[in-house]
Amino acid sequence: MIVIVNAFDNPPALSDLNVFSKHFGLPTCDPTNQCFSKVYATGVKPPEDELWAQSASVVTEYAHAFAPEAQIVLVEAASSAVTDMWIAVRKANNILANHGGGQMILPFSSLEDPSQTHVDSLFTTPGVVYISGNEGGLGFFDYPGTSPNVICLGGSSIIRDTQGNFVREESTTFWAGGQSLFESRPGYQDGIADQVGTQRGIPDLAFASDPIQGAILYYTSVTFDGFVGWIFEGNVGVAEAAWAGIINRAGSHASSSADELSMLYNRLGDSTVFTDITKGQAFGIFAKPGWDFLTGIGTPVGLEGK
Repeated sequence: MIVIVNAFDNPPALSDLNVFSKHFGLPTCDPTNQCFSKVYATGVKPPEDELWAQSASVVTEYAHAFAPEAQIVLVEAASSAVTDMWIAVRKANNILANHGGGQMILPFSSLEDPSQTHVDSLFTTPGVVYISGNEGGLGFFDYPGTSPNVICLGGSSIIRDTQGNFVREESTTFWAGGQSLFESRPGYQDGIADQVGTQRGIPDLAFASDPIQGAILYYTSVTFDGFVGWIFEGNVGVAEAAWAGIINRAGSHASSSADELSMLYNRLGDSTVFTDITKGQAFGIFAKPGWDFLTGIGTPVGLEGK
């Protein structure tokens, strides 16, 4: 099971998912294949918001693309206020605990601050792997991505020639990681202590989610401009959805995000598991061989190492 925590309501989430699925030959979700459901975190339908609806659509569609057999649950918070988001995370924790575990995508963030270390315990439900991202830079980073109990993702960009053929993969130029100001280095990063020092380093991993080289998304706008159709969407939510799908499809049964990350960091430098991104730069930080502050360990080759 993959649970997505998002703010506000996205009324056409299921219908958009099915248009996307039919286009790419994926299973559709219907009464005979209940692969998608929506839950209101407080039991009351939230208001609509076009930007959050678009975020929900891209994460839902790409989680389904990477794990088409997984059951996906969209938990909608009453608003984007931090307190409401944590209520939705608690609801998602209960859903996954009752299911026996799974992956939770947290496609939202706020700038990290000292008080957030007290929230880290929210991301410790046994059998749940938590996934978020970072779209920060210049010393400003995103929570919950900086939590040591959450897999933090960065972005890469696929470069193609004029015929659409793959040329290379680089880091995104739009955001960069670094050393958390408030979170201490977790044990799974002891092998890169010379780079991160005593602090939590981000990101852990990356995926193609660059805003310029965006993923295609089917989206029905709500309360905005009446747009319906295909758009390109590039943000770290694509990376979050992809990694949740990869972990789910690999049948991972890690007891926590830290255990999952320990397995992944133990394969650092293994080219059969990760593509090491060594080109690209953002905010004066350059990709380099091995772990770095742009793409972490790298991008996935397949399901090996899971």
